[in-house]
This record gives sequence, C-alpha cells and structure tokens, in this order.
Amino acid sequence: MLMSLSPTSCTNASVIQPASSALQVSQTLCCYCTAVGDDLVGVQMTLRRPRTSVSLEYCTTRAVPSLSQSEYLATVGKGLLPGIDILWTGPKVISNEISVEHVEEVGQVLRRPPLLWDNLHANDYDRRRLFLGPYHGRPTDIASKVRGVLSNPNCEFEANFVPLFTLSQWRLLADAYDPMEAIPPAAREWMFEFRRNERSDSVEDLVESKAESPVDVMEVTGPDGRGVQTGEARMDLDKDEMKLDDVELLIDLFHLPYGHGPKATAMLRQFDWLRSNAFCLQTKNEQRSNEWLQKAEDFRSMESIVSNLFRHLCSSANRSLVYDLYAHVSDLRSTIVLLRAFVDWLALGHQDDSPGCERKAGKQPFCSGDQEPWIYRGGLLGEMQRLLPIMSAPGAPFARPIAVPVFTIRPYMQSDHDVLREFCEKHFLSHALVDGEALISFPSLAIDSSIGDYIALSSDLIFVLDTTGQLCGYACGALNAQQHRTGAQSTWKPQMAVKYPAGLLDSELHPSIKILIEAFHSDRGRGPLLPEDIYEQYPSIVTMAMTQESLNLAYLPFSLLSALINCLRGQGSHGVHTVLSAENRVLHECFTSQGFTELMRTADGAVILGRSIERFP
Repeated sequence: MLMSLSPTSCTNASVIQPASSALQVSQTLCCYCTAVGDDLVGVQMTLRRPRTSVSLEYCTTRAVPSLSQSEYLATVGKGLLPGIDILWTGPKVISNEISVEHVEEVGQVLRRPPLLWDNLHANDYDRRRLFLGPYHGRPTDIASKVRGVLSNPNCEFEANFVPLFTLSQWRLLADAYDPMEAIPPAAREWMFEFRRNERSDSVEDLVESKAESPVDVMEVTGPDGRGVQTGEARMDLDKDEMKLDDVELLIDLFHLPYGHGPKATAMLRQFDWLRSNAFCLQTKNEQRSNEWLQKAEDFRSMESIVSNLFRHLCSSANRSLVYDLYAHVSDLRSTIVLLRAFVDWLALGHQDDSPGCERKAGKQPFCSGDQEPWIYRGGLLGEMQRLLPIMSAPGAPFARPIAVPVFTIRPYMQSDHDVLREFCEKHFLSHALVDGEALISFPSLAIDSSIGDYIALSSDLIFVLDTTGQLCGYACGALNAQQHRTGAQSTWKPQMAVKYPAGLLDSELHPSIKILIEAFHSDRGRGPLLPEDIYEQYPSIVTMAMTQESLNLAYLPFSLLSALINCLRGQGSHGVHTVLSAENRVLHECFTSQGFTELMRTADGAVILGRSIERFP
C-alpha cells in the first residue's frame, strides 16, 4: 500500500502520526511518497487539500529553500514513523549522478535512509527518446545508504532489458561494476531476445533452432471450413537477424538522458565538422579537400550501418520488441538519411548559408548543461535535426527527393479486383498452395477461395494496402460472423458451385485445384463453427494477409488492422475475433499487439483470437 500526504498536511506532525500508526497496527506495508503520479500504483490517502498549491519536494532542486533548510522535509522526517520509507529521486528529478554524500545528507534530513526512486531511464517526459544505456552514475557504495532502489524505466516494456540487466549487475558486482564494461554481456543476452519467438521457451531452444524460423505469412481458409494446408515462407535469420554489433549500436544510439554513446557522439561531431568545413572544397588546399571527402565517405558508411540495423530489426523474430522499438529507430534512420543527403549536396560544391554554419571548427557544440533533460527534447534525433540548416538555398538537398516508399491504406473499390486477384494468386504460388500451371486455367480460383465471400457479402469492410499502385496487403471483415457464415453457405457457395461445376472434379486436374473446387460443393460452412458465447462477446470477424516485406514494417499491419477495427467500431461492433493457423506466428503476434487474446483452439489446429472494441464516446 502506498500512502501519499500533501505538503501542507505534513506541517503538523499530529496529522501524520495517527495515520501512520493505524497503518502500522494493521500490518500494512506503507511507503510515504512525496511524488504522486500515474506511475505510482497504490492507494492515495489525502488527509487535507489546501487552497494554496505547494510543490512537492522529492529532489534537491525542488527543496525550498534548500535541502538542508527545507521546513517541509524536516517536518516529514520528524513526523513519520521510522518504519515508513520516503521516496527520493536524487539531486534532480532525473539525476545524472547520485553520490554517497548526497544520499547521506538526505538521510540526515529525513532521519532515515531514503528509498531511491530512480528516473534515469524514464522517458515519459519525452516519448521521442528511448534510454537503452547501462545503469550509470550511482556508486555501488550507496546501496548500503538507501532502503532500496526503484527503477522507473522506459514506457516501452520491451526496451528495458539492458537498464534492468545492468541494474542487477550493479547490485551483484558491487565495486567491480563498470557501466561501459556491462554493455557487451547485456547486449549479448538481449540479442537472444530479438531472436526469440513464441515457440522458443528458452535460449537453448532458440540456439538449437536458429538456422531457420518458419514464418507463415498468409492465412487461407477453404470454403468448406476445413482450411487449405498452407506452405511456409522462411525468414533467413542468418542473413537478417540482429547481431551483437547491431544490438550494441542500438544501445549506443539510444543511450542515456545526459549523454549519447561514443558512436552516436562521433556521428554528431562528424556531421557538424562536415557542415562547418564545407568551404574546404572551394579552396586549392588538396589535403583539406581530401580530408573532407574522406570524412564524408565515413559518414555515408555510418548511415549504411544504421540502415542495416533498421533492416535487421524489422526482420527480428520477436515482434513485440519490433513494435516497441520500430518508431524510434525508423525516425532516427530517416533523419540520418536526410543528413547524408545534405552531405552529398555539400560535396557537389554548394555552400550552407544558414545561421550557425560559420562556426569555427574545433568548437565543442554538444556539451550538456546542468538543465533537466526535458529542456532540449528529442535526444540524438533532436540534436541531428537542429544541426540541419534553418534556411536553404535553391537546389538544397531537400529539393532532392529521397527514395522512401509511401504506403496507402484505403477502402477496397471494384477497380481493385484485378490487382487483388493477382495478389492472391502470387500468395498461393509463393506458398505452394496450388500448382502454377494448373492455376492458369482458373485465374480467379485463388481470390475466390481466400476472400471471395467477403467481396460478395461485405465489400464495404475490406481495406487494401498499396504502394505506388502495387497492392501488398488486405484486411477483410464482417460485422456479424454468424450471419456472414450463413450468407456464404446459402448464397455465395451456390454461386461458386455454378462457376466451378462439379463435373470438373471428374477431369484430370491437379490435386490442389480439386481440393479448392471440391470445397465449393461441400455442405460444411465457411470457417469453423464456434461456441455461442464467442459469437455473443466477439460478434465480428476479421482476416488479413500481407507480403513479407510489408509485415517487416511493423507499423503497416498494425495500421491496416486498426483501420478495419475502427470501421467495425463505427458500425456498432463491441467485439471481434479472427481464425488463424497455429503455425502462423507473424500474424498471431500482429493480432496480439492489437489487444487480441487467445480464446480457444479447434481440433484441426486453428487458433481463435478475440478482443473487445470500445465504443466511440
């Protein structure tokens, strides 16, 4: 139980003593908290709400007039029973360093060792930043001077492996702990997390099966509900998996609130030097010109390494990690690509006339001040963007388009039928669902077998994903799964039976073609018949398919599925479910990232996932 008292209620010790005594008698674990926020989960007991507003004092910079002279802290320390802990964040809200002397002084004022609430890796004040660096700036000697250490980590759950791993090393290794030396073993352990999937219960399992990881991209259900056996696309992990160098670079780029890693700092200084010394290309000093060109080439190499990191991240088996890190790495990569374009523009002989470009080389531009880290937002990404010219001359690099694919999510139109048919056909062929030569005689069989019922019965709930006119994914849904299943059986399947007559089954067709055509003449319903309580709680149904390249861009499946779910929400749905193959790891993780949970498994190996849909206010 957490108890919070307002500052003015603490000016009278008679208010504190009864409350703390009652909690002690009831044997409730009580922690006095001077900083009450959303991150503290517990029960807040407000004894008195004053009319005047007084800042809470939970660090030195918030103490009035100072730590040693604060009447508020002195009253709290004197009035609270010794068994109640007091949270303290250090010299500042986000403290770069916390010394033994500081902790001892706080202990004297509060009349007890403080319970350290460490915001070193907190990023809730600037969601553009991420802190993956090691536990740093706290000598191990303070462990005996505090009641404990509570780490307030990144909001992104999966991003906290290194911060928490190194915190444990800080405690276990004591004086032998070194923050920079702790990075390689932490990165090595985290590397296995990138390669872990839901089938891997341990690192040993992962190592044994790391050669190839099966990834079933497309879910196809036969018209008879039995499901068509899908092939497996395989991801070449040896080629695209996160390697140790990638993980260490990731930690370096997203380091700590008061400093970047060595490689990130070198990249910043390199670009600043190139911008400030571009005039060398206009001089007759060949040595300086060659030096500039060599450093420009080094910077391009750095950009290439970051781009490889981004590609390897997108191909990682652990999709939860990808979803948490993707936006941060993608934004940083895009900015570095822009910096490279600017360097290429300077290499053509252009001059940067924007303010600040005349700064003399050698000046140290990246020294952090004593301010809290939220004063200058954005971290490494923000610093890179601030180095770009404010004003650009005609022909500046921003007039040169950077080759970045643009994806569009939009409702399905009748004119999309042909490209959607080709998309379904390519998926059937890539997954060895049918014989390619046999499918030539039935060009619409792939789309009819996969989503023909959705096109016929609920085309308003189909969204497509395309880039430059090339379709690379779709998401289909039905508002009422039971009615959809009944309609498919009574109207759609008879139409398909006419289109693909039973007489074809007597001809010499490839077995894969016969299986698909036979399903249209089966009495079984479209998809598995689920328990009534599932239809009541999750009445709508969705299905989705995308190319492997699109699935690797984590935001695309998330956005495509969100568009469909929002449409169902707008039509009044309060819940949705989907049917996936148990082998379909990629789509399974995509749906779970959207809040879907497993409801049941059918006898033929299908997994039913569902989630509730919140109504619009």
